[in-house]
Amino acid sequence: MDHGKKRSINKNIQNWLSDLLNTMDEVLDDETKTKLMAGCGKGCYNRFKFKRDIGAYGHRDMKKLIEAFKNNFEKSLEMV
Repeated sequence: MDHGKKRSINKNIQNWLSDLLNTMDEVLDDETKTKLMAGCGKGCYNRFKFKRDIGAYGHRDMKKLIEAFKNNFEKSLEMV
């Protein structure tokens, strides 16, 4: 897939998410929005092993959690 097509797809996703969030603000009560966003966050967390690994390493220890996020971020930068 060429770079221009990727950019177009990303822009479409950004627009769709913006419309979704605006609509949620207009039509949903705070409790429902919270449940919806929490469910999405949980799904994302469970979908990616590296996120579960960060959570497991930093469980009940804020310093370890920050260290795990930092290490993951640095590895991501190395891939760029």
